[in-house]
Amino acid sequence: MPGPTFQFKVGDLVGKGAFGKVYQAMNLLTGELMAVKCVDLQNITEEEQQEIKNEVMLLRSLKHAHIVQYIGTHQMDSSLSIFMEFCPGGSVASLCQSFGGFPEPVVAQYTRQVAEGLAFIHSHAVMHRDIKGANLLVAANGVIKIADFGASAQLRGTMTENADTCSMRGTPYWMAPEVIKQERYGRAADCWSMGMTMIEMATGTHPWKAATNKFSLLYEIASTDHLPDIPPTLSSTCRDLILRAIARNPEERISAADSLMHPFLVQVKANHLR
Repeated sequence: MPGPTFQFKVGDLVGKGAFGKVYQAMNLLTGELMAVKCVDLQNITEEEQQEIKNEVMLLRSLKHAHIVQYIGTHQMDSSLSIFMEFCPGGSVASLCQSFGGFPEPVVAQYTRQVAEGLAFIHSHAVMHRDIKGANLLVAANGVIKIADFGASAQLRGTMTENADTCSMRGTPYWMAPEVIKQERYGRAADCWSMGMTMIEMATGTHPWKAATNKFSLLYEIASTDHLPDIPPTLSSTCRDLILRAIARNPEERISAADSLMHPFLVQVKANHLR
């Protein structure tokens, strides 16, 4: 991994990830603020190191308005630093903690941007596999950036929406039934997670609140026909998109690209800030 061509200084801790901590950093040549993920390679397995390399390779190749921008890497001995754009708004999950559930226009704005980002990566045969509020970063102007590609997968082809992989990756509250059952799955699993994230944004908390433990949660998702509670106050168009995204049959699930043509997202101004 080539190192960055700039000097930098690490500042305050802004978050913690699965493999390390994330700090604010400054480019000492330009004053640009960045986020830097610091990983001690000695403390993680070879498989986890490969996941980090996978994330860097994908971020380097995927350039889009709604994907967090990769800046560079720096390695000294066993310490690896990954530099990305800094999003001062934090994550959608942290905003939910601060403000509670979002008003429906914000849910629409954020969901459209997530769908645009997902449609882009899906068109490049990439699945994210861990879409949730904690992995959606917010710029100061409200632009959403999909982050944390550590669990992502490169698909074998672009011709199918499903049947590409069968490993169980993701976070259970947002995880599609076919993923939990470790059946073959594809891009539609990301769309289920997008629907669950819409519920998270509308309620201010994770879906499946009625599940009292992990076993009951996994059972509800994988072995019943139940769906999580959807706030009855939501408009019919919002509820319809959620239900299309979380159809239990992945073949019936709306795709990210098709969701952009759904009335709930069409209403969002095409010139939203970028």
